[in-house]
Amino acid sequence: MRTKQKFWRNRRCIVTGGVGFIGSHLCSQLHELGAEVIAVDRERVTRGTLFWHLNRTKDIEVVEQDISSPSGKDVIAGCKPDFIFHLAAEPFAPFTSQYPLESYLANVVTTVNALEAARECGAESFILASSACVFGTVKKSPLKPNDKQVEPEHYYSITKREAEAQVRIFSRLYGLGGVICRFGNVYGPGDRHFGRIVPRVCREVLLERKATVKLKRSSGQSIFEFLFVSDAVEGMIFSAENAKSHLELFQFSGGVNSRKSVRCIAEMTSEMIDGERRPVQVNQAHSERTVVKFLDTSDAERRLNWKPSYTLASGLKLTVDWYRQFIGQLTPREV
Repeated sequence: MRTKQKFWRNRRCIVTGGVGFIGSHLCSQLHELGAEVIAVDRERVTRGTLFWHLNRTKDIEVVEQDISSPSGKDVIAGCKPDFIFHLAAEPFAPFTSQYPLESYLANVVTTVNALEAARECGAESFILASSACVFGTVKKSPLKPNDKQVEPEHYYSITKREAEAQVRIFSRLYGLGGVICRFGNVYGPGDRHFGRIVPRVCREVLLERKATVKLKRSSGQSIFEFLFVSDAVEGMIFSAENAKSHLELFQFSGGVNSRKSVRCIAEMTSEMIDGERRPVQVNQAHSERTVVKFLDTSDAERRLNWKPSYTLASGLKLTVDWYRQFIGQLTPREV
C-alpha cells in the first residue's frame, strides 16, 4: 500500500463495523501499518466471519457493542481514539426498505453517536464510509460530489444522505475535522452479503453447482463501476492521512475499465471461476429501476494521489480465488 507507514505507528484507531466486510479489511491494513486498532461491532467474531479469517492472529481488540444504543457513544469515547473510521451500517439496500426504523438506527443514529464520541474525546479526525447510493436512481454519469441527488430506489439512500448531513453539521457547529468517503460498488474477498452480485455468483457456482446464474433484484442492465475492497481501504487511509481541520469529501470508484452492467459482472464472475460463462436469468417481476451510476474521482486523484490499483479482472480473480478456498466456511449475512 502506498501510504505513510510512520504516520500510523501507535496511532489509536477505532473501526466501527470492524467485523463487517470492508471493516475487516480496514482493520487488517491499519494493523499492518502499525496502528493500535479497536474493532467495534454488534456482531460477535466467530469462525464464520471474515474478521476471524483475516485477523484472528493479529493483536486487534474487538468490542462487542451496538453503537446505536446510548452507551455506544461512551464506549467509543472511552477508548480515546485518534481516528474514528465509521463503517457501522446496515448496508443491504433491500433490507433497509423493508425495515426502515432498524436501518435508521443502524445508519444514522450510529453516526450521531460516533460523532458525539469524537467530539467528546477530541479525536483528530472522523472518517465516514458513504456510498454512491446517495445520488439515487440517476441515469447520467460520472457524478461530481455536488451533483443533484434524485429519487432513490431504496431507503438506504435516505439514511446515507442523512449520515453525511450529520457529519457536515458536526463539522460546522463543533469544528470537528473529518472526511466523507463515497464509494462505488465495492467487492472483494469475504463479503458475506450474498444478495450482492459477486458473492452471489460465487456461492451459486462454487457451493450450489448451478448451471445458470440468477439476478434476483434487477434485469441486469444497470451500469456501475466496481471497486476492489483494497482500493476502498486505501482511499479511507489516504483520506485520514490528509485530513484537515475542516470537512472534506472524496469519491472512490473502480475507473472506466470497471464500468460494466450487472449482467456482465455476473457473466464475468461465472467465467472466472471455471471458464464457463453461464446463462443469466433475470427477475423481471421484482426488477429495480435501471440506472447508470459511477463517480467522478478527480478530487481524490489530484489531492490524495489516489488511483485504483486493481483492474476489474485482477480484483475478480483474487476474489474468486479466495471464495474457492473459504466460501464454505462463511456464515451468510443475506437478508
